[in-house]
Amino acid sequence: MTVFPEALLTTGTFTEHDGIWVSYVGEDGDVVALGHHAPELVLAIINDNPLITWTADDIDTTWAVLTDPPAHDCVATPTVGCSGCDDTEGVPWWIQWGVERGTPGAFPVMVVEA
Repeated sequence: MTVFPEALLTTGTFTEHDGIWVSYVGEDGDVVALGHHAPELVLAIINDNPLITWTADDIDTTWAVLTDPPAHDCVATPTVGCSGCDDTEGVPWWIQWGVERGTPGAFPVMVVEA
């Protein structure tokens, strides 16, 4: 049984659907499913939007790690803020996929990039 980082399962970002933990991440609407599953199971969960229909070819079966949210070198003024800082404010974790299986802390994921 694969053990996933507790932060992913306790922050309310991922929700469980028929035993598969799924989250929409990032501003583009990427989808991350924890674990490696049959593509049709993941597609049955995420193809609930009539405007977008993904196929098995859209799924990247890979490995991921948790990292700290990225730091931004910016100067915020009263009228202009850093959108990157706004994106990461209050985020307890950041996920980076596409790492090698043997990377310390790596766990299996399936990703659909919108």
